[in-house]
Parts: sequence; C-alpha cells; structure tokens
Amino acid sequence: MPSIFKSLLVTLLVFAVSVNKAQAVNIAILDTGLNPGILGPFIEPGGFDFVNNDNDPSDESSNLHGTAVGDVAVRSGTNVTLTAIKTYQEADGTTNQIMADGFNYTATLGNVRVVNYSGASLTNTPLSALLANTNAGKIVVLQAGNFGGPRPAGDAGKAALLGGLGIVAGGSNAGGTDIQPFSNRAGDLKDHFIMAPTNAIITSSDGTSMSTPRVSAAAATLLNNYGFLSPNQVVSILFESAKDLGAPGADEIYGHGVLDLNAAMSAVGSGEIPSEGGDSLSLIH
Repeated sequence: MPSIFKSLLVTLLVFAVSVNKAQAVNIAILDTGLNPGILGPFIEPGGFDFVNNDNDPSDESSNLHGTAVGDVAVRSGTNVTLTAIKTYQEADGTTNQIMADGFNYTATLGNVRVVNYSGASLTNTPLSALLANTNAGKIVVLQAGNFGGPRPAGDAGKAALLGGLGIVAGGSNAGGTDIQPFSNRAGDLKDHFIMAPTNAIITSSDGTSMSTPRVSAAAATLLNNYGFLSPNQVVSILFESAKDLGAPGADEIYGHGVLDLNAAMSAVGSGEIPSEGGDSLSLIH
C-alpha cells in the first residue's frame, strides 16, 4: 500500500473509534465502489457490485473515485456509515440499466437513509428507480454536473419529481463565496439546488461529484442528531439554513446558496423547524 494511503488509513482508523454503527446513519454510495483497506471501519455489509454482478463492491478504479467520495462523506458528517453500491468500473462509464439496478437495490435496504449519486449528470436513469428510493423515505442527493451549463444535467434534472426528497449538489469554491466556473447552475431547479466545496481530500479529484457527499453527510448528520425530523424536514432545513449568494432567496445561479451544516443544526436547536406543510413548528423540549 502506498505510504500516503497507509497514513490515511491510520487517520481514518483513529477517527472511526467515534463511530457508533448501531446508531449511525447510513449513506449508500453509488459509484466505483469503496476501498475497504481505506474505509473499512465505515463500510456496512450489504453492498453489491452491479458492474460484475457479485457481492464484492471494492473500488478498483484508477482514480479511486468512489473511495474519494466516501472519504469526503465520512469526514463531513458525524456518525456516518457507508454502503458500497458499485455501478461504475471507472468514473466515466456505466449504463442506465446498471444505474436502475443500483437504485432499485438501495430502495430495498432498510438501513440506508441517504443515497449519494456523484455521477448523476452523466446518466438518464429511469425515474421509477429514483422514485423507489424517495417513496421509501430516502433522501437522494444528485451531482449537478461539471459542464458549466445553465441547469443541472442528466439525472439531476429529475430532482423536482422526487417528492421533496431530491437534492441537487452544485459546486462552490473552497471559501463558499462563489459558484465554481465549471459547476452547472441551478436554473429551473433552483428550489432543489444547494452548493458545497468541490475538492476531494485523498485524491486530486475536483468537481461537483465531491460536493455531493458533503450534502449527503449533512443530511445524514441531521437525521442522526435529530431523530424526530422527517426526511422532508431535513431537506428543508438544509435549504433554509444555506448561506445565500446572489439574488435574495433561491435563484437560477446559486439555488439556495452554500451548505452550512452548523447553521442547519443551530436552526433545529433553536426550536424552529419547517413543518411538512412548509410553515414553522415551534418545538418544546
């Protein structure tokens, strides 16, 4: 194992001591798989490789794309675990049928609360497969795309059809002060769009595929810390607590703005959360 990954493994093993799998919120990562030598303490059983049709969803990609996505997720949330759903051999190649199989499978996994798809801009998965997850109460986070386009690409364009449980993740700069030039904009999906930084941590990958797990981890963290929240309320809190950029409110460039997990948690702690109907509920603890 290269020295950089040996060092990383030690760091993650120390970090993993604080993960309580019995109480953790699980994120399914649909990608190139996960490397168990790097992320083993965070990986739950039940993953599957839909590329090779076997139960070994290890990441064998040349740039460890799925592993980098999973690494960002566990570093960005608290008490987060992962399920590996291998739908790509390399980060730029899959089929719509493989993606449908992957999504239909995650819909059946009772421990999965959030579904992360960092390749959403590249595919046109049948809507029914995405809906199978949101109908099961799972939050689906979809990558906006790295084409600089006026709206999210591919599967991300279906977010508005997912019953309030679809989130599009666009890319901000590291400081959260602007959208990345390469990130697709919010466009007509502004009400479903939020941004997060685009950098990977263990690889050189840089794109909205790394923004996506930051949003997924934020959703998982809220679900973990505030079990009384419904998935729809979690999505609303993430949007309403985001750092607004551009025109006030959701706009066609920045959507709701930049993810701010601390503000989201503070909003819940203040006792004001959105009701299912969209108004605020005052909580008495």
